[in-house]
Amino acid sequence: TVDALCNTIAAQAYGYIINRRSDVEVDELVVSYQRANDVLTSVIIINERGEIRADSRGPSRLYTLYDSDKLQMIHESGPVAVFAPEGARPVIVRKIDHGGEYLGAVIMEYSSEVMETELRQTRQVILIITAVGLLIGIAGIYLLSNHFVRPIGRIVSRVRKFSAGDLDSQLPLTGAEEFYEISKALNELIMRIRRDSKNIIEREVLHKEIRMAEEIQRALIPTRRPTVPGFDIGTIYKAARMVGGDLFDFIWIDEVTFGVVVADVSGKGVPGSLVMSMVRTALQLEARGNRSARDILIRVNDFIADHIKRGMFVTILLAVIDTRTGKINFASAGHNPIIHYITSRKEARFLNTRGVPVGIKTKHDEFAGLIESAGITLAENDFLLIYTDGVTEGRGRTRKAYGTDRIIDIMNDNGNLSAGEMAGVIEADIARFIGGEDQHDDITMVILKNCPAGKDEPEGNGNKSETAETDSDTGHQLDSITVRSHKNSQSGN
Repeated sequence: TVDALCNTIAAQAYGYIINRRSDVEVDELVVSYQRANDVLTSVIIINERGEIRADSRGPSRLYTLYDSDKLQMIHESGPVAVFAPEGARPVIVRKIDHGGEYLGAVIMEYSSEVMETELRQTRQVILIITAVGLLIGIAGIYLLSNHFVRPIGRIVSRVRKFSAGDLDSQLPLTGAEEFYEISKALNELIMRIRRDSKNIIEREVLHKEIRMAEEIQRALIPTRRPTVPGFDIGTIYKAARMVGGDLFDFIWIDEVTFGVVVADVSGKGVPGSLVMSMVRTALQLEARGNRSARDILIRVNDFIADHIKRGMFVTILLAVIDTRTGKINFASAGHNPIIHYITSRKEARFLNTRGVPVGIKTKHDEFAGLIESAGITLAENDFLLIYTDGVTEGRGRTRKAYGTDRIIDIMNDNGNLSAGEMAGVIEADIARFIGGEDQHDDITMVILKNCPAGKDEPEGNGNKSETAETDSDTGHQLDSITVRSHKNSQSGN
């Protein structure tokens, strides 16, 4: 109470000082507050120099210097201070400032005897109310105990059993209507918890299995880009779920022949991951010593066709690279076209061959008749991009697909980058395009760049990009190869 009075007087005194009110008004301010509050014995206002500006005890001390010892204590104290000197009445001091500038202080001396008298009276009232309340409470407890305590005791006992792990026993549905409903609700709650605890255990087991599947799949995805003479390699991989249905891999077929594979299972999650593991194993086995991309895909289909769930299939793009000549033999099992980017002309060509996904139950000869291959030789600094549809079909807030035009624009602007740097730029652009939207499909891309520095140039290669439209296995002309050009123009494409 005294602190609040002191704060109020300080606030009013601040206004009086700022507005240069007369000494009479300031003196009347402190006198009126002391008269209205018995607890106050004196109210003094001093200015910044320590001179008394108002004193409720009389005007005789106006403009005299306040006690120097006490004044020093006031200056050394904070904005508010309480002093209780031995043998004297306690004093509360509140400084008056304006924007950090010290203007003076309010010094209030108050009587602890008045306070103690009020406290004694208040204690007597509290004791009387407490005694009456206790008597009423004891009587109420005695009257209500039989009606409430026993049912509550049963509920408490059951809750203790429940906390100890007992999920089988039930509460008897007896007693007043309220306790009947509480007992019924508690029984139902325990039954649900018992059922949910089993589900939680099952989910934890499933989660651990999924995490294990994720770790296994991560082990299957190459963590390091291989060193291939004459080629630079960059990769992008981001699964839509904990485990994905996309795959990319690098396979050394023999000492001079290298294979790059990108595949996409028709499903995602754990089923897709299991199928993809099987496909990777088949590719690793069938590619050893086999330089024909077409023949490898035929053998992979023979390997997995009878072991894959009906309705599931895998699209694969396999490129086999001869590191001596730089020639690339590729075949597609229903996969997206590859992008051949000619850096010198800033032109993109979309290449694809006829093919169907592996895993579809067909006869060997029938599947072989549907798969064809083609060859391409990259010029120096040309790029080859192999990707899954998760790249081109990613959608942002506008629901518009990412497509291939943005990739070509990036290639046009960054043809001097390495394959790894190009992969980083494309991956960042995809992330910006999708933004905060959910990723609905796995994103996978492998980028090859012809960097022949440090190796002999293949004879007849020159600086031209060639697409061979002859099947390397059978030597017959390919009717199904698709070549689409996407050329940058000055007007912007």
